[in-house]
Amino acid sequence: MNTCVIGTTECLTKSNNDLQIADEYLDRLQALFEDVRDNHFAIGDLLVELVDMHDSRRVDVINYIAGRLAISPTTLYDYENTARRWTVDKRLEYPLLDWTVYRNADPVEDKELLDRCVDEGWNATKFKENKYPELVSPPSLIMRMVRSAEKIIENQVPPFVYSEILDIKTRLIELYNQLGG
Repeated sequence: MNTCVIGTTECLTKSNNDLQIADEYLDRLQALFEDVRDNHFAIGDLLVELVDMHDSRRVDVINYIAGRLAISPTTLYDYENTARRWTVDKRLEYPLLDWTVYRNADPVEDKELLDRCVDEGWNATKFKENKYPELVSPPSLIMRMVRSAEKIIENQVPPFVYSEILDIKTRLIELYNQLGG
């Protein structure tokens, strides 16, 4: 069997089935992702510090920084809230999670779910699906399909496509109602 190790001179085939990437690249990527996660927390920790220095002026602090740095206040609130929830001891307890998992999890309330996440190697999507099972419930998925059909209809498609998509949308709404949505 031929193997292609990206980043080396050992590329002997172009088959995706035999693709390997040299450990040095994977190690570098791992370190960079860890740096990104650590920087998310560094931003959040600094925001916590600034908000705490200005007592009850949280909105003013966040809006000031947002305006000066041209960053959405929502993004800054997200960093600050996540850093507050994930104290250093909790970060050490769960050191290698994806930032999106940290954002969506409460280290106390979601402990059992976080343990499963680590034990089973979940990505952020799998974590969210387990934390919020309604995201993948049939009625919820059907309504996403309805919204997609509506977007297609809004894009001025040819009449024959319009009528077909409208029929599909109608049928999806019927299914949604039958499921008790």
